[in-house]
Amino acid sequence: MLDCVTERCRWLRGTMIKGHAAILAALESRPTNLTTRHLISNMRVDAEDDGITARYILTTYMHIAAENESPPYECAPPGLVADITMRCVYFDTRLLIDLIEPDILFRSTGH
Repeated sequence: MLDCVTERCRWLRGTMIKGHAAILAALESRPTNLTTRHLISNMRVDAEDDGITARYILTTYMHIAAENESPPYECAPPGLVADITMRCVYFDTRLLIDLIEPDILFRSTGH
């Protein structure tokens, strides 16, 4: 994922995390047996001089697998539903994520 974000990227995950090192630490702190899927819907993209701003609804599904468990997993309710604002900027010839900011609308208990 770090290849897709700017060095200064800010990601609101409970608290605002900033930069590659903090993002990597947050991702590595998740359980190794965690499987997540992200469903994106109702995306709107606004072009700007230096990049784009995307706004969309994010629905996440999560499962922590038992030691010998493999897909397909039993489906639990969504972990959360959030309105996301994602700001992307041009870096050389690539478009990189510079901000991920959720507004969480629903969160299942236990998450």
